[in-house]
Amino acid sequence: MFQKNILLLHSSFYPMTVKNLMIFSVILLLISGCGYGLVGQGNLPDHIKTIAIPIFVNKTPEEGVEEVITQQVIEQFVKGGKVRLVSEGNADAVLKGTIKGYSANTVASYDENNEVASYKLYVTVDIELTDMVNGEILWQTQGLVEDQDFDGGPLVNITQETENEERALRELAEELAQRIRTLSTEGF
Repeated sequence: MFQKNILLLHSSFYPMTVKNLMIFSVILLLISGCGYGLVGQGNLPDHIKTIAIPIFVNKTPEEGVEEVITQQVIEQFVKGGKVRLVSEGNADAVLKGTIKGYSANTVASYDENNEVASYKLYVTVDIELTDMVNGEILWQTQGLVEDQDFDGGPLVNITQETENEERALRELAEELAQRIRTLSTEGF
């Protein structure tokens, strides 16, 4: 009889625990948000028809990364079609970026001989979108990170590894640019 009561207690307790866990998980997801700070609203105000995107500031020792990322951001905004690209003096809004981090030496995977097979490239940026008409910051985020794997290690010659890293940067820049455009013009 004692074991039967324990079984009944367990069987009635378990569904309640799972239910509570599911409810807690949903609530946690809802209140945690996406981790980016919005200032003002998520969508662009109606009066913003033009945007300027000056070349990003590069605070890393990696030369040229600012050109690759800025070009991809410009391409994404042009593709998006919501705003027209103009010079900074003629823009309703200005999107500025600062590249704060660039790392290509984190091991992503090993081969069957425990040799490095690939690395992970990380780029970290701070972004700010300013309404030039009202002088308000529409959206900003700090520490936005994007990563991309690329083949490297002792089995890949240095020239090929460099080319792989450059390709990874272009792919990473495209993904990062899509995120920046979406987050800064469409909100969540």
